[in-house]
Parts: sequence; C-alpha cells; structure tokens
Amino acid sequence: MADPLFLDDSVHAFLFLYSIDSKASFKQAVNGIEMVRNRPALRHTPIVVAGNKVDLERKRTVTKLGTSSAAAQYGFTTFEISVALNHDVDDLLIGLLADIKEAYGSEGEKKRIVDFHEPSPRPCKKEGVQGEDDFSSAIRRYSQRKKRQVDNVETGNGKCSSLSPSSFFNKLRVWRRGSSPRIEQ
Repeated sequence: MADPLFLDDSVHAFLFLYSIDSKASFKQAVNGIEMVRNRPALRHTPIVVAGNKVDLERKRTVTKLGTSSAAAQYGFTTFEISVALNHDVDDLLIGLLADIKEAYGSEGEKKRIVDFHEPSPRPCKKEGVQGEDDFSSAIRRYSQRKKRQVDNVETGNGKCSSLSPSSFFNKLRVWRRGSSPRIEQ
C-alpha cells in the first residue's frame, strides 16, 4: 500500500479484500484500514473487509479470531467469501450497500457520525420513511430466497444434497460405474 491514491475524500465506503491463506494480504488490508482511520475526513467512512478463498479452509493462515479482534479495534464489518464458488458474494455486496445506506441518508450526505471504537448500533425503524422500509424489505426477500435455495439443495434434488462421506463415496462409485467404459469379452 505504498500508493495512497485510494484515500479520496469523496468515497462512500471502502472494501478491503484479503486471502484467508495469506497473512501478508491481511496485514496489507489492516495497513490500508489504518490509513483510512487516520485520515480525519475518512475516519467515519464505512469499511467492509472480506476474506476470500474460504473454499481453501485447510490452507487458512488468517484466523477468525484475528479478524474479529481487528474488526473490534478498527470498527469494520467482516465477511468471508469464495469468489471461485460464488459463495456469499451477494451477501457481501448487500452488506456493503447496507453500511453505506446506514452511514448516509438517501440524500447522499452523512447521516450520523459513528465512532469506530464503539460497536455500531443498528438503526431503529422510523415511521414514514418509505425508502428505508423498501431497502429492508428487499434485503429480507433476498435472505428468504437464499434460504429457500439452500433448503432445496439440502432436501435432495439429484445434486450432492447429502455431504456425508458415505453418501459421497456411494455417488462417486455410481458415477464411475456409469462413465467408465466396460470391455466385455
């Protein structure tokens, strides 16, 4: 992060991405967060940090505890995603939009100042604010749709619905029998 050109005062949020199998990438992200928090004009700008490559859990070097302690220290929202598997990428984008919406009103001006050393309180519902209700409804519908998709996969639709080792190996055996050429004598 030798080039701090990303520290533009007109941004609405920062998204830092690191790899869960690289401590160096996490340290770079934390250095960038420190740069943002040390700049007075950006001190209260929302920050979202995403750990990528959760599909490589066995190679993890950045611990969840380390990430959560940094989040408590610098006041940012964390997500763990896998771009390769498209796992929770939509949730990351919705979370980023929610943080921007929470920090800024619909007019685009700072709605409130957030001290990044304090946990962010969830906004209370206000009567007569149609835009916020629509946004909350959209997020709720999205979450319900994602839950239905997960439920459909778990109930079994021919895809790897049960991820127990025995069922996995049975499906593998069936697949190998069906696809391997048999030589009949």
